[in-house]
Amino acid sequence: MVATLLALCGCSSLNETTSNKIESSLEDKYGIKFEVSSIGGRSRRGGSGTVQTYVYPQNDETLHFNAITTKEGELKDDYIGRIISENINEEIKGEMDGVELQTSTNMFYLSANDKEETNLDITLAEYVEKYSPRYITTSVIVKENSTITSTSFQLIMEKIHSEIPEIVYYMNVFLISDKDYESFLEKPSSLSFFDKSNLKDYKILNEYRLYIDKDGFKDYTSNKNK
Repeated sequence: MVATLLALCGCSSLNETTSNKIESSLEDKYGIKFEVSSIGGRSRRGGSGTVQTYVYPQNDETLHFNAITTKEGELKDDYIGRIISENINEEIKGEMDGVELQTSTNMFYLSANDKEETNLDITLAEYVEKYSPRYITTSVIVKENSTITSTSFQLIMEKIHSEIPEIVYYMNVFLISDKDYESFLEKPSSLSFFDKSNLKDYKILNEYRLYIDKDGFKDYTSNKNK
């Protein structure tokens, strides 16, 4: 028992040291204060010694992002990408007046690397031009609403895409019941990105799969319900 307690104390001390280093490094990089919300797995396969952590800026506890440290002390994070994603999320919420929804946006890359970017005010258009994500996807969880159809999201998708016409923009919309929606809101705020896999415990009442590219808005939902 004593050995177990000592091991736990040692682990706690190591986690605190790791958290302090990460918070300090991020503050040096971005000029604002951060807080580690949790430390994930530690990988030592092949001697990599990487540590996965989840962090948020102290001025916004809802904006969680990933930070990874290597055994060499190198820090990689996706804070700028999460800022851009959250800007898209807020734009969607602002346009969908009267609709209760949660949004989560993600960007897919092949080889782009934004890890050295420090401009917290970089725009979506500037970000896409500089880092060239292959596509952007937004997942939308909507509280049951009889007026929602696939075309309800067309105008906001067209507005966002007008800023980044060279990128394909996908949106997946999931309608769930009032009860399930309230339950979903209780999920940890550290959920930095969600999609259909996060809805396995809920009944999806309807689902829309949408996208827009240089040729315009398209609905490729199976069993469309418009």
